[in-house]
Amino acid sequence: MDTDDSHSDVVPGSDEEPDTPDVGGYNFRGEFDFDEMLDAYGTTGFQATQLAEAIDIAERMQEADATVYLTFTSNIISSGLRETVAYLVREGLC
Repeated sequence: MDTDDSHSDVVPGSDEEPDTPDVGGYNFRGEFDFDEMLDAYGTTGFQATQLAEAIDIAERMQEADATVYLTFTSNIISSGLRETVAYLVREGLC
């Protein structure tokens, strides 16, 4: 069996460009902007992307004057996002 043939079966190519944003985090150089940091979560990675979506939903709920409850799994705290959660609570955003 030719190695090139087996490679194409395991790792098929694609002619299509993905229609997704590039992965990247917040640039901490320069003046810190909390809102921009939260927006950057949308392209930081899977967990952060889900957090960015939750933030968007929470903002819409606040605009509708809905009661917002904050819940999260333990990995949010252990992953280093505990400071973000603490900020949301301190600022009365949840």
